[in-house]
Amino acid sequence: MENQNLADFDEIAPLHEEAPAPSKELVKKVPARKPINTKRITFGCLFIFLLVFLILLLAMAFGLSADESTITSLGLNPTSLKNWSIGMVNFLFGAIALISLIVLILGISRRLLASPDNIVGKSRATKRSLLSLIIFIIVVTLWSVVYGYFSQFEIREPDLPVEIVTNPVDTLNLTSPLQIEFSAERITSKFAKNYNIVSYEWDKEGDGNVDATGTKNKIYFQDRGENNGLYEVKLVVKLQPKSGGPIETREYQREISIGKQEIYGEIAADKSSGDVPLTVELDANDIKDPDGAEIINFSWDLNGDNRPDREAATYGTAEWTFDKIGDHVVSLTVTSADFNDSGTHETKTFKKIISVREPINTVDADIWIESTPQSGYAPLTVTLFANYQKASLQNSRIEKYEWQIGDGLAKLLGQRTKYTFEKPGNYPVSLIATLANGQISTVTSEIIVNDASFAPKAIITTTPAASGAKKIVTGPAPFTVEFDGMSSTDSDGNIVKYEWDFDGDGLWDEEGSLVKHEFIDSQKYETTLRITDADGNESRAKIPVNVEEESAIINFGTNQLSGPAPLTVNFDASGSRVPRGKKTISYEWNFDSKNSKSESFIYDRAQTSHVFGIVGEYVVSLTLHTDDGNKYSDTLKIVASNASLIAEFTLSRSVGPAPLAISFDSSSSSGNFNKIEWDFGDGTTSTNDKPSHIFEKAGKYEVILRIYDPFNNVSQTSKIVTAN
Repeated sequence: MENQNLADFDEIAPLHEEAPAPSKELVKKVPARKPINTKRITFGCLFIFLLVFLILLLAMAFGLSADESTITSLGLNPTSLKNWSIGMVNFLFGAIALISLIVLILGISRRLLASPDNIVGKSRATKRSLLSLIIFIIVVTLWSVVYGYFSQFEIREPDLPVEIVTNPVDTLNLTSPLQIEFSAERITSKFAKNYNIVSYEWDKEGDGNVDATGTKNKIYFQDRGENNGLYEVKLVVKLQPKSGGPIETREYQREISIGKQEIYGEIAADKSSGDVPLTVELDANDIKDPDGAEIINFSWDLNGDNRPDREAATYGTAEWTFDKIGDHVVSLTVTSADFNDSGTHETKTFKKIISVREPINTVDADIWIESTPQSGYAPLTVTLFANYQKASLQNSRIEKYEWQIGDGLAKLLGQRTKYTFEKPGNYPVSLIATLANGQISTVTSEIIVNDASFAPKAIITTTPAASGAKKIVTGPAPFTVEFDGMSSTDSDGNIVKYEWDFDGDGLWDEEGSLVKHEFIDSQKYETTLRITDADGNESRAKIPVNVEEESAIINFGTNQLSGPAPLTVNFDASGSRVPRGKKTISYEWNFDSKNSKSESFIYDRAQTSHVFGIVGEYVVSLTLHTDDGNKYSDTLKIVASNASLIAEFTLSRSVGPAPLAISFDSSSSSGNFNKIEWDFGDGTTSTNDKPSHIFEKAGKYEVILRIYDPFNNVSQTSKIVTAN
């Protein structure tokens, strides 16, 4: 069966039958293909690449050479265009330089690896290497030139519009109450080069009234106001050209629109802190809906469990007793009859912190607040210092100072702190002092912040400073005084003129905030400062100046003022000075002017020496004689003291068998002593300078030497002697 099948396959397709040879009629001649010219293709592609590269460079150069307005009109950012162009230059030139460098390396490699007989191959490799090197050098050179060309373009961002800047930026359809920060910095930048800014006047409602001054201001919008939520905030800037001339005015406006009003107000409490248990009365009746809708519900959470403790339509007040120590947060959710955008009643949550502390005994210390200043104009920066005095040395120290500023404005720590009150008002300041023994003391002070007055206030400071109860500037003629009016104040900071009358004759002698004047004649003057602000308001301040007779300066120039007698002191009075126009002709010295018998010595030069041989205090007097017959004198104290007493002695030996004979010598002692005492420790003494003594019995003896000066001052020393 298998054989039959195989035969069948053989008949159908013989396995080794050769194909018949093609006839001559079927064979046609096929033309030979031309070889591909790779060089032409390579150079063609390279030419197209360079052409596109050149067009791209020209386009980038044209784009960067155009002004910023042309670039931005095409929807491009000038800075981004410059950065992109420089990036493309670096990429394209870098790619070409890299390719030429690779070809250079390959050419050098083929040249080195070629066989010595392959002269043609070595020649071709050398030519390719040189060509690649030339291309690499040209590309790097062009790269540097083109990069420098593109880098020269300075792209300036378009100037921002000169207008009032606000925070938040979007001032339309806002929700009140809110506070908006207004800034005139762009306006200042525009005019700062050619103008002096005299004043900024902000009008919140466009009614002609100045509501704020200064470059920056925060304006509070409580509700929609009288114009149904539309406010035209107006800024009037007064300028004076730096070259001189009349004051000019510029006006700017910013529209503020309030589309929605939130419930506003705060929780009032009869006390915000106290000892446990603390009962507090809370009142929320001042919370209002600015849209005029009725408050229909007050929901109080008094114990901080996030659940209503008292809820009713008319209970705007609540009373609660806090029986735990710590800070308790009282929460009140107020519901208005008005509806919000979602169709539900408008609500808002208010919070109040009540501090409850442990009751304490009376603190045995006097604690008080020192505030500098106690009052002033807004904005007012006050330095607060907690001072205290212990009732006894055993009292505990204060280890914590806590300040509560106003009604919840801020909490500060430290014995000394600062706070700036931005708005006018009377602010309570509480100090809670915690002692290390656990005692707590609370004291309260009040800071009064007044509305800024538009009238300036002239203030004079001087160098040298005024002294005495009447604050008089005093000095000898000729007397130079530096007058400073920069401490003068003005509510809106627009002082434009400082004028000075130095001699009180009613004539203004000089202008400027910082001036100097030399008073020649010795007499009393009254200097006046007059300041004027941009609105024409002026203020004056006066300060007396007392110019005394010109005095001499006596300089003794000693090498030492004290020392042991005999004391030699060198004097050099060449640094002394007499009034102008006079000449020193001699120097008169008296080396003990308090002694009536002491003689004076007159020399024609300033240098001399003197020996103070006896212990004591000497008052040296120096008198300068001038060519006009005048004398100028001064004194100096010189102290000649005793030399320090130092007891010291030597002994012939300190150890030996009893009876032990030893010689002692006190000549090594120093100082002005006139009395000597020896105590040999065995009940015997001596007053000789160099005594000898025999220790009869064995033992250890402390030998003491005491020396005395004429004033009975004593110095002593001792040594141990051992008799075996």
